[in-house]
Amino acid sequence: MDRPAEGMRSSESLALGTAPLASRLQWLPRLEPKVPVDVAATGPNVIDSAARLGDRITFTVGGEEERIRWAVDTARAAKPASTSMSCPLGPS
Repeated sequence: MDRPAEGMRSSESLALGTAPLASRLQWLPRLEPKVPVDVAATGPNVIDSAARLGDRITFTVGGEEERIRWAVDTARAAKPASTSMSCPLGPS
């Protein structure tokens, strides 16, 4: 694909492999809001990227409170200070 799909609207054409040169998602409304990006993250590198670039993080670290707290702290450390991150575990 020649360009990223980020920012594309349903009225724009998108080439798909061996499909016709243009395909349109004609059943979608023209001005839909951006779809939130949810990242399933286990390790520190993906948690870091998810916190900086994604809209949501799904931690896949198990159910132990210590592991969950580690994942949340890792995400908080990566998130730019100018933005807030809400978390059901409360303040760090």
